[in-house]
Amino acid sequence: LAEFAGLLEERGVTLAALSREDLFAFEARLQRLGRKATSVARKLSAVKMFLTFAYREGYRAEAPPEVEPPRLPK
Repeated sequence: LAEFAGLLEERGVTLAALSREDLFAFEARLQRLGRKATSVARKLSAVKMFLTFAYREGYRAEAPPEVEPPRLPK
């Protein structure tokens, strides 16, 4: 989650204002850094769970945006 928080800070985005594009930017950054698809999927899952928690606790007015995880090799 620290990597994700760093991206939001760089982009000047608050948790409440987070958009689907911010999640796409995070996924793209991880891919540029050479992370494997399984690692990217795991990190996106962790972020989505955190955003669900934030929504339930009232830190976000909207449910987390839907983002398709990267395709994993068979």
